[in-house]
Amino acid sequence: MRAFDRGFFAYEARNPHFSPGTGAVLLFPGRPPSLQEIREQLWGRLAELPPMNCRVDGRSWRRARWRRADSVDPAQLIREHVTSELGDAINELLAERFEGPLPLWRCWLVHGYCNDEFALLYLGHHALHDALAMRRMAGMALGPAPSPNRLVPPAPERSGVWASARGLTNNMRSLVPLATPTARDDFTNRRQLSWGFIPGMELNTLAREHDVTINDVFLAALTGVLRNWPESPWQIGRTVWALVPVNTRNAAEVDQGGNRLSAFRLPLPCDQASPLRRLEVISDRTVRGLRRGHQHAERGLSAAFPKWFGQFAVGRAMSTRYAQVLTSCFPVAGGLLTLVGRPAMKIIPALILPHGHHFSVAMSVSRDHSCVAFTADSSLGTADELPTRWLQSIEELKNE
Repeated sequence: MRAFDRGFFAYEARNPHFSPGTGAVLLFPGRPPSLQEIREQLWGRLAELPPMNCRVDGRSWRRARWRRADSVDPAQLIREHVTSELGDAINELLAERFEGPLPLWRCWLVHGYCNDEFALLYLGHHALHDALAMRRMAGMALGPAPSPNRLVPPAPERSGVWASARGLTNNMRSLVPLATPTARDDFTNRRQLSWGFIPGMELNTLAREHDVTINDVFLAALTGVLRNWPESPWQIGRTVWALVPVNTRNAAEVDQGGNRLSAFRLPLPCDQASPLRRLEVISDRTVRGLRRGHQHAERGLSAAFPKWFGQFAVGRAMSTRYAQVLTSCFPVAGGLLTLVGRPAMKIIPALILPHGHHFSVAMSVSRDHSCVAFTADSSLGTADELPTRWLQSIEELKNE
């Protein structure tokens, strides 16, 4: 287990109300299949995928180790939840803890809220995977049947001392200036998920028109939300810092689990009145940041730093003194995702929510529909309006 993966256990120990599960809600058309059929498909594939078939011994940054979990009953991991309201059910299940000598993931068939639709909620401990590793897991579980040779993890490339040194320098440099922490003490540490959908081609069209990435469009719309949202730090004249994940996997690590994403700290240009100008500034800042060798240097650092540095790095990333909002872009696995022959219609991402954060936000990107999802603290009374505000920001960008 890498030091950064261990860091999530250390953060969980220091913040016992923190829920470390990250995952997604997949929506399927029609009547749900039987729970036994779902277990046969998911368990038949995930039981062969390290570390999905492992429990963890010694949940601390010093002693955490993956151990093969023998004789696991799939019924303990893949369960059923009947509800009359999808959102309430998701919020209830987001609070479930990963306890006992079981692999650190759970899956629920959620149905009863609609006659012609059902949902599959997946949550995995963040020590298991980041967003890109979860993409691989989704492809293995719901995509075409995997070939046996893809189950063997490739050997990682070695990283040089110079790359590690640059990574450490960049990490230290990114600590300042500090962000303004949230000035509230009424957080419940219970997550509530709200979401909105947009046709998939709209984001692609915007990105091509302005020669930027889809992630730039996502962050520019988020900047529009935080510029006008009453509880935003910008409303009291503070810079809003976002944490943007950057892939540091090399060719040998592309299919590996765990965490290989680096935290790129980005000041959002809330001072810009023009939506188009906000997009330009974000694109420029992202490109300049990555040109500093960020990906290669962070890759070298993550492979070389000691166990204690993983605890420091995760704690820093989760702190509101470092960034006020966590972001992520979930790339949907290539090809059609199917559950017992039913194709997934839409995918709603669900992020972790560190203590003291108003919300985190993620976007899933697929061919037909993309989804923006805000994971907010249940004390936040305006959480339900955030996806609508984001969609309005996209309309402003399209119309400028």
